[in-house]
Amino acid sequence: MFWTGETIVRKFVDAVNHEDATGAIALLDENCVWIDSRDNRAEGAEECREALQTMFDSDARFRIHIEEVVHRLDEYLISGHTESQGEHHTSRVLWRAKVSNGRLTNWQSYRDAATPSVARLFPANSITLD
Repeated sequence: MFWTGETIVRKFVDAVNHEDATGAIALLDENCVWIDSRDNRAEGAEECREALQTMFDSDARFRIHIEEVVHRLDEYLISGHTESQGEHHTSRVLWRAKVSNGRLTNWQSYRDAATPSVARLFPANSITLD
């Protein structure tokens, strides 16, 4: 079955929203890079899986809501918002995703500097803190 890059992006978001680490990781390239809005990063499928699972286990109930997707070459620019439990429960976000050979190779978030980094929940060996 052939999926478009946008389908892969939307399936990844759906897996995140359902706290499905197995489904999300199945869409990631082995050498994927996930960067949050503070330049914290997880590199490689295993670090990304650990980061996702830690986020799901935190009970933050993190959700992504896509409002618009723009496609150019292998990149997808996505606008929307997130919601989660806690003090900063809603935030406007832009994402840049790259898809190659049917896998997500890059996922980067851009948001207001006042919003705390969700990646701070990740294991220390998975990210570089600012």
